[in-house]
Amino acid sequence: MPGSAQENKIMAGNFTQAQIEEFVGTFKDPAERRALDALFTQNTPAFGTADTSYTRPSYPGPTYGVTPAGVGITVQEFCADGYGHYTILNFDGVLSVLPAIAGGASLGVGVLVYTLPVGAQIYNASFFDVGITQTTGHINANTPVVGLGTTIASGAVSVLSGTATFQNISVGATAANCTGTPTVQAAVPTANSGISLVAGIGALKTVYFNVAAAWAASGDPAAILTGSIMLNWDMLYPAAT
Repeated sequence: MPGSAQENKIMAGNFTQAQIEEFVGTFKDPAERRALDALFTQNTPAFGTADTSYTRPSYPGPTYGVTPAGVGITVQEFCADGYGHYTILNFDGVLSVLPAIAGGASLGVGVLVYTLPVGAQIYNASFFDVGITQTTGHINANTPVVGLGTTIASGAVSVLSGTATFQNISVGATAANCTGTPTVQAAVPTANSGISLVAGIGALKTVYFNVAAAWAASGDPAAILTGSIMLNWDMLYPAAT
């Protein structure tokens, strides 16, 4: 990605420039795309004509959300004005693992990756580039459905579509295998007939990376997650002080 060496280091979230362009392309408003161009590239034209009137603030911005401790997820927060947020979540490929999968049956599982702060927020779009790698060889050929939701996947399910909140942030996409090939998807929230999903005061603030499949016999005790997730969300109402 273009920019200074320090910026490249900050933005090294396993995303290629083509993937960033795909994410930026989910925004229909040209002004938003120009602002993103300026944000990521310091007014270097990478996604079209840069908006030279945009003043790039200092980054990283304030961290408003929370990542769970001890599960191998690091976070990078970008925020220009305290309201518009770009959150990048990176799996470390060591501690970032799925819950145990018994195998020989359908099962939905998930991992908590982020929790929004107190207040009211709206999700605009998400992007993920995540691979699942088996540790025992049993689930190599499984092609699970993966997505982002506000509740953790559970039960005897082979898809995420049976429960809306298993995939209401990013609808389920089918992985190629469980040997590390990334599943890549850019999406807008699926709730409210395509309108951005509002996480109101008192609503669910959690974000889960969810997985479901009819798993092969013997399953896997701790399949490894690698890659990154990007969330674009706005703060509608600040936390009480």
